[in-house]
Amino acid sequence: MSQKERVLKVKGCEHRGGNQYRMVVSAGFKAGGSRNRYKRTVTAKTKKELESLYAEFTTEVIKGLVLNSRNLTLREFVEKQWLLDVETKNLAPKTLHRYKEMLNQRILPELGHLKLSDINRNHIVKLYEVLQTEGSRLDGKDGSLSAQTVLHHHRLLSKILNTAVFWEIISISPMRTVKPPKTKEKIAMFYDEEQLLKLIDTLNSLDSSQFKYKMLTLLGLYTGMRRGELMGLEWKDIDFKNRIITISRTSQYVPRKGIFTKEPKTESSNRTISIPTTIVDLLDEYRKHQDSERNQISDLWVETDRLFTAWNGSPMRPDAISEWFGKFIKMNNLPHITFHGLRHTNVSLLIADGVDIRTIATRLGHTNPTTTLNVYSHMLRKSDQLAADSLEKRILAIQTEVVKDEE
Repeated sequence: MSQKERVLKVKGCEHRGGNQYRMVVSAGFKAGGSRNRYKRTVTAKTKKELESLYAEFTTEVIKGLVLNSRNLTLREFVEKQWLLDVETKNLAPKTLHRYKEMLNQRILPELGHLKLSDINRNHIVKLYEVLQTEGSRLDGKDGSLSAQTVLHHHRLLSKILNTAVFWEIISISPMRTVKPPKTKEKIAMFYDEEQLLKLIDTLNSLDSSQFKYKMLTLLGLYTGMRRGELMGLEWKDIDFKNRIITISRTSQYVPRKGIFTKEPKTESSNRTISIPTTIVDLLDEYRKHQDSERNQISDLWVETDRLFTAWNGSPMRPDAISEWFGKFIKMNNLPHITFHGLRHTNVSLLIADGVDIRTIATRLGHTNPTTTLNVYSHMLRKSDQLAADSLEKRILAIQTEVVKDEE
């Protein structure tokens, strides 16, 4: 038997194939006098890891954190088992917050009272109908939820019920017969050249009190950086001499946790990108502006080295620029796009200028150029048509030259 096929021998654990083991803990008694048996399937590569998982499971059973699966409701499973397990997996705080939001505002109010074993396709389809017709009511607002948002709920519910199957609490997930909600292709909204010129002219007319927002907007436009990446920038990330910005962190906000810093979500998001002289000069001017603000409040300033800060130098909330940008374009009668639309505008300009897709993907921090192609396919179609028209003109010109030579 090879090392990979070696079966780990731990009392109370049954090998299920590969690196999977079913743990069984007996505790308490049923009405008829037989013992309650609690089961959970886990993945472990070493005996020490499996022993640790078995000890944790035993502790949970003894403390009453693992409930009898026969009468276990979805709410009990989520709150007393699934979420506790998820919180140990080093999940991104923003992702965990989003999970809890979807569960507490929408999924559990509709399905939480049902036993896991009783949930069927009809319950889930009904949930989607509620979300699609009056989903925002569950948030205390009016209107329905988008198909994309409903799809996020579908994926979360699938994760939960698949875990219940994996832990052998239920035998089959009802999600197997539920089709995910259909979503429309998302079209990236961006400014054309005329709208872009108006945006830049309007930004240049702002007074010094709005310099921070002007700098953020132009830097987003020229670099295509994500909002969190811009907010995570520190002065040491700016190489003024070589005109390079290094992106190595992102700033995020979650209610009750506040503002926090984390590494970009993928290795390719850690990157360096070149910036034009226009932005280098503006950054130098902005740094002097920030120094002036620091001097004005003296000891109250919090040293963080961040480019974009609150009034006292502490990190700025990422959504602050989105709120400002929305009000700014409305006040100046510019077409509505989100702040993220500046990233799309950046890409549209690069594509129109003939920059190759691999270079664009690298600047955006996409792991694979295919992602870039998928997101911006509609822009590339326009560029492709321009290429076809250009080719036609070139061939006609060649044909004209040949006719002239023959004459």
